[in-house]
Amino acid sequence: MRKNKTIGLSLPETKFGKSIKSGAVSLVEDGVIKFASSEERFTRKKYDSGFKQSLQACMSEAGVVSISEIDQVVVSSCCEPVRDPEEIASENDELRADNLTVIPHHLSHAYSAYHPSPFNQALIIVMDAGGNVLESVEMDSTKETPWTDYSREQFTVYEGCGSSINRMERDFTKPKNAGFGEVYRAFTYYLGWPSYAYSANTMALAAFGDPNKFSNLNLFKCDNGRLVSKVENDPSRPIEMLKKTAKRQGVNIPPPRQSFAKYPPEDLPNEYSHLAARLQYEFENALTEKVKYLIGKTGITNLCIAGGVGLNCVANRKVLDKTKVSDIFIQPAAGDDGQALGNALFGYQD
Repeated sequence: MRKNKTIGLSLPETKFGKSIKSGAVSLVEDGVIKFASSEERFTRKKYDSGFKQSLQACMSEAGVVSISEIDQVVVSSCCEPVRDPEEIASENDELRADNLTVIPHHLSHAYSAYHPSPFNQALIIVMDAGGNVLESVEMDSTKETPWTDYSREQFTVYEGCGSSINRMERDFTKPKNAGFGEVYRAFTYYLGWPSYAYSANTMALAAFGDPNKFSNLNLFKCDNGRLVSKVENDPSRPIEMLKKTAKRQGVNIPPPRQSFAKYPPEDLPNEYSHLAARLQYEFENALTEKVKYLIGKTGITNLCIAGGVGLNCVANRKVLDKTKVSDIFIQPAAGDDGQALGNALFGYQD
């Protein structure tokens, strides 16, 4: 039975206290998206976590004064196993267990990409630095990055058909596997930017470089339809992570930049732009080969993309140009701010 009013939101933190950035809230009423906003729009703090102020605005839009008047609330998190609704409700005063549903991080992204698209059938690719842990384990809150010790979501493929979405396969699931998002994040730090939020700078810098300058640096490949990473994940030490990869492959790379923002643009191209170009080249090639494989396997040529890595517009264009994809839809809120929308759409379609 479809819900009349469904709210989707993303949790502010994991069970072990890790903050989950880009909080947001969405409202779907009778299948229509009535409200969608990130928390940062109200707090004026970039990538702010949580949902308190955006939820108040959403409920005002819905014309309700209590969460009990909402038919269903759907939430998601990341960097931990999918959690129990009662446990989540006990930690958040605004939520109630009796109308609360919890869904996987990547499934939320899939709903956010497919249902707003114009397609009645499509391949859906979700790719990011990491969604939920895939093992039923008790996370160790004493570790700085405990989720990297376990299998987790990094690259998931779904098929959307009509109103249903079904998972087809996952890649980069082994512990310590560094998928597209984690490797792009590590390169962004290595190139001198202070946060993964500057990944677009890395993509832009690649345009000034020559990937052949580091032709022996191998990061990814698509082997018989399966994505393989050549990088061992160590997200708490991203610079060392890349140094180890280069050393293991016998490739000399420049030392990490301390502050690329001070680098004069007239010095481009340089060894850092060549390094960025190699990353982009490796990513584009692996992704393109994966899409070719999926189209050959299914015959489906419409493609939806979500997850933070889906914001790499250069790679998306290469996929459109170099494969048999007939049409493509990229969820504009492809990052974790889009989780709220995916959650609300799941609640309506469920």
